[in-house]
Amino acid sequence: MGVREFFQYDPSGDYLNPILQGVLLINNQYEPIAANNIACDTLWLFSEVMRLELHIISGELRFRVPETGEFLKTHKEENLGRLAAESTLRSLVTQLLNSGMSREQVAQMMNLSTVEVRRLVGENFCSIALFPDIKNSAIEVLDKMSTVNSQQSTMKS
Repeated sequence: MGVREFFQYDPSGDYLNPILQGVLLINNQYEPIAANNIACDTLWLFSEVMRLELHIISGELRFRVPETGEFLKTHKEENLGRLAAESTLRSLVTQLLNSGMSREQVAQMMNLSTVEVRRLVGENFCSIALFPDIKNSAIEVLDKMSTVNSQQSTMKS
């Protein structure tokens, strides 16, 4: 097969005991990777290829960086972090807009597109919400119209 190492994980425990197993290719033969037991519900294996430890903690598979001792974020943790960051950004954008700044100024200051500023503050078009391409095109047209109107106002002054 040529794969240097591979792991099998059986969260239900119906097929594998222990529920996490790995093999490493040595001299064209797969040799089992020794499991390390920390406690009755915690075991881990080291991946030479990924340079990570694969841990089973209370039945959940986690990846740990041995040099730092830190666990990589799970999908759920990563998603929660992203949502929290977006909430903070949304709050900041709203405050800036409420202070009198235009969408364009906020976009430039925050290094965002005006489309993203509109999305963050919930400006959307309900009737076309199911068609994001059309919605984004409509927002881009409105942004261009806004820019043209701003330029015309500046020229008149």
